[in-house]
Amino acid sequence: MAKVKSINLVNGVGALSIMRSAGVFEAVETLVSGEPGALAASIKGVADSALNPVNQATALTTVVGVLGVKAFTKGKKVVGKIGGLQFTA
Repeated sequence: MAKVKSINLVNGVGALSIMRSAGVFEAVETLVSGEPGALAASIKGVADSALNPVNQATALTTVVGVLGVKAFTKGKKVVGKIGGLQFTA
């Protein structure tokens, strides 16, 4: 029998949402642009986004939602399978 790799979708979506709230995606776009000062602009962008109260509230809401779903499903509910991957919630 083939080994099945489990991926928890709730953790993945939560992590992506928190990174978006912290401005990580915009910082990466700035960084790979190669413009002079891109590193400094990326760091400043992440710092500004992470310190923004609205973004902090969004991240906190995501964390509470992730913990709520995980408590309800115990992280074991299989929501889909593709090949050797099993997606849980």
